[in-house]
Amino acid sequence: DEDVKVSVSQSGVSDSVPAGASVTLQCSVLSESRAAELQVLWFRAAPPQSHPQIIYTHHNSGHQCESGSPTHTCVYNFSKNILSLSDTGTYYCAVAVCGKIIFGNGTRVQLDTEKSLDPVVICLAAPLGVCVLVIIVQTLFICQRRNTKQSHDKHPLDISVSQSSVSDSVPAGASVTLQCSVLSESRAAELQVLWFRAAPPQSHPQIIYTHHNSSHQCESGSPTHTCVYNFSKNILSLSDTGTYYCAVAACGKIIFGNGTRVQL
Repeated sequence: DEDVKVSVSQSGVSDSVPAGASVTLQCSVLSESRAAELQVLWFRAAPPQSHPQIIYTHHNSGHQCESGSPTHTCVYNFSKNILSLSDTGTYYCAVAVCGKIIFGNGTRVQLDTEKSLDPVVICLAAPLGVCVLVIIVQTLFICQRRNTKQSHDKHPLDISVSQSSVSDSVPAGASVTLQCSVLSESRAAELQVLWFRAAPPQSHPQIIYTHHNSSHQCESGSPTHTCVYNFSKNILSLSDTGTYYCAVAACGKIIFGNGTRVQL
């Protein structure tokens, strides 16, 4: 199979907004694939909480693309009301293409403490934000039902990912082995298992390892398949520390493990 060539870029490095204001993030995707073959998602990462959260998924977004050239350029916008600190963090645009995940450079969204909106505006913005959220949830629900109906004859995508430990402290120069268990009704050959390392305040979570042809690590003979994936890493310095996440990508769906924090 030839490699899928995709590049993802985001419009701004950081955006500072007053509480109650809305921010619109932009993501440009340059690809040799059609937009219908791509899944575009938005993540929010805000340490010290757990793994980056998938907060929005674009559906049927090919209308935002330029056609008529060998490559396709698509622009995706995501609007979010920043009501409190819980809405701040680094927002990443990511593209999933059947096991490949490509991240944008991220846009950091923070509150501008020197500016604040009038309480009346905030009171009006909050219900509006709720309405927008309801619309998004309804849209995702409808799309999910449609996708479920379309793929009824195929095996359902039911996957759970768990990691063996929450944290691991090692001396400099030592090796750490992280373990990830994947329970799925899909065959291992249909899944792509990756390891991410997230270490703020640097840029987006890095894909540091991808498992290939790992079905030999699986238990067979049952309706569900349990696969165990091990990843070993030498922790030489602080640049190797951070939170390591096991993730499973299956044609546009990304499921994260709970993460293992590795520190010196």
